[in-house]
Amino acid sequence: MITLVMGFDHLLITLDKGFEQDLQDLLNGDPVVTVNNILDLSSYLGNGWSDLSDHLGMTGAPVIGYGVVLSEDGKEIAYERGFWFPKYEGECWLETLLEKGKVIFIEC
Repeated sequence: MITLVMGFDHLLITLDKGFEQDLQDLLNGDPVVTVNNILDLSSYLGNGWSDLSDHLGMTGAPVIGYGVVLSEDGKEIAYERGFWFPKYEGECWLETLLEKGKVIFIEC
């Protein structure tokens, strides 16, 4: 399981023991793994969490939103908190999560 823990100005994402193979299988099976894939796999998607990667003007950066408000057609129109991975150009956050068991997103 993947666990999300909000801090004062960051989001700590941890990979629980025994879940490494599930994440590795996801990475091996899909050339483009998104924040949505991870949130869905860990049961966070739809529980206040959403993938805001294409919505905040940070091209290419993975962005996770919390407290997301959706319009009637399902588009995000507001969010309570947003977190992004600032090292996205030189480091894959999913590989870091797999190798170190944790990764930190910074509040945006």
